[in-house]
Amino acid sequence: MKIYPPLEEFSRLAATHNLIPIYTEISGDLETPVSLYLKLVGGQTGFMLESAESGRNFGRYSFIGYRPLAELAARAEQTELTGEQGEKTIIPGKPLDVLRRFLNAFKTPAFPAHAPFWGGGVGYFAYDLIAASERVRGYRLPPDHELMRLLFCRLVVIFDHLKHTLQFVYLISVPEPGRAQAAYEQGADELKVAVATVAAKRPSETENGGQTVGGKFSPLGQDPATARRY
Repeated sequence: MKIYPPLEEFSRLAATHNLIPIYTEISGDLETPVSLYLKLVGGQTGFMLESAESGRNFGRYSFIGYRPLAELAARAEQTELTGEQGEKTIIPGKPLDVLRRFLNAFKTPAFPAHAPFWGGGVGYFAYDLIAASERVRGYRLPPDHELMRLLFCRLVVIFDHLKHTLQFVYLISVPEPGRAQAAYEQGADELKVAVATVAAKRPSETENGGQTVGGKFSPLGQDPATARRY
């Protein structure tokens, strides 16, 4: 299995970047986006962005994300950040200001992929979000109103419906350039596990008998009531 970029290129990128994608590609002839979701995500936290058909047109890509790197859930004056190990931190500030600071902490190189998405936040912004930054006449924003929820995943699978390929992308955190090789090897192992999981499992063998858990099929995190509120 070929992994890109190679270690030498990755090490060069690690000198100036702290979040670097590596990827591999396999044939997707025997899979569908739903089968991939069931095999890789199952009852865990993740997302699926599915292509929608309209007349004779179809969406080229579907995206499956899992292994959360972080999740942001924002209210008017504070945002809850859930980390990779489940640790929670309360960050004061307006939602978009917190999001901007969160994203600015990452230095990521350009990714040589044709797909329009290979990593980032998936979720929603509520209409009421504008009231956290601008004065809206006659409206007072409730302090407990959830205004934004975004899920950031380490592993994203890009399903190309045109080429019938699966591109597995893993986002590697590089704490310092001297640890680039160890980080690369761990990321490569994660890609190999993901590919092996897809090859070995049938949907009926996945967790919960191939059934999704309520609310987890959407990118709205662990609060399915959020989808009903908005």
